[in-house]
Amino acid sequence: MILKFYDKNHNFLQLIDTLKDIYTEETLSTGFKTLCFKVPCLEEYFNAIQEENYVEDENSEYIIKEIINKDNNFITVYCRENIETIMGTVYEVFDLYRLSTPQAIRYCLRDTGWSLDFQSTDYSVITYQTAYVSAYEMLKTLTEEYGLEKWFDSKNKIVHIYDRRGKDLGAYYSNELRLKQLSKQSNTYDFATRVIPIGKDGLTIRSINGNKTFLENFSYSDKIITTVWINEDIDVSEKLKAAAEDYLNEVCQPRASYKLKLTDLGTTVGIGDNILLVDKIKNIKQKQRVVKIIRYPLAPEKSILEISNLQIDLVQSILKNQADTKKQLSYLKNLYKNS
Repeated sequence: MILKFYDKNHNFLQLIDTLKDIYTEETLSTGFKTLCFKVPCLEEYFNAIQEENYVEDENSEYIIKEIINKDNNFITVYCRENIETIMGTVYEVFDLYRLSTPQAIRYCLRDTGWSLDFQSTDYSVITYQTAYVSAYEMLKTLTEEYGLEKWFDSKNKIVHIYDRRGKDLGAYYSNELRLKQLSKQSNTYDFATRVIPIGKDGLTIRSINGNKTFLENFSYSDKIITTVWINEDIDVSEKLKAAAEDYLNEVCQPRASYKLKLTDLGTTVGIGDNILLVDKIKNIKQKQRVVKIIRYPLAPEKSILEISNLQIDLVQSILKNQADTKKQLSYLKNLYKNS
């Protein structure tokens, strides 16, 4: 494997192929990658291995962010994918008025040199105003609030936006095939079987839900555990109900994530893909989504796949609801007082 190195002004410096322990880490929630590698501690590399220099592999461009040189054998280098113009573009006034979702995101990117590939069906009308915010912060806010997923093509400077990234592989990893080691973490800290959704200005679903303000899902347990789900961006009862159903589908079952070590990760699996996980030793057969990939191109057997059954946008919803306890109680008090 060969990496290309450029100086801080993006002038080409050299190629380096004497790499050790190189790996990339890609995460669904952020949409970009990191790169780590070691190179021999040789004087001929010192000009290339400097913080804020640029590095390219076959698919992405990175910036060197950290260098560790503990001995005279190898230098460890940590790089972040190059989205510096998005992170470094700050707007004193960021003002959206009745723009569609793609128009709002293009407004975020207008001074960054990046273009947009919008593959979502979401064309919500957005009005938003804030001060002293970066293009990246606004892009992150908009995609999270509207349940969108993104990834950065750092070589071609394109932001790709999806309703849901990835594909259904229709394949599985099992003990007989490539599954070498599986670790599981699951919990029900956010578990609920009944949800009371509340939208903008106290909007409820009572008028379209048989005069009931709540939804229920007992697919995992018959317990009645009630929670309140608030989304002040929704002002239509039908949309509120649909979004709350998605939320309830996630919290009515244990939240689970898995880390897989495989004999061969292969090149077909990507971030956001759905795979069927089969582990006969742990009696697991579940469809899960790829949320993180750590690839070792020179040692494929070390690669790690992290999969989860929780939607990325709903992670933000759950955390937001946990932090809004006081607001929830206030809404409920007014709701039942006026009903």
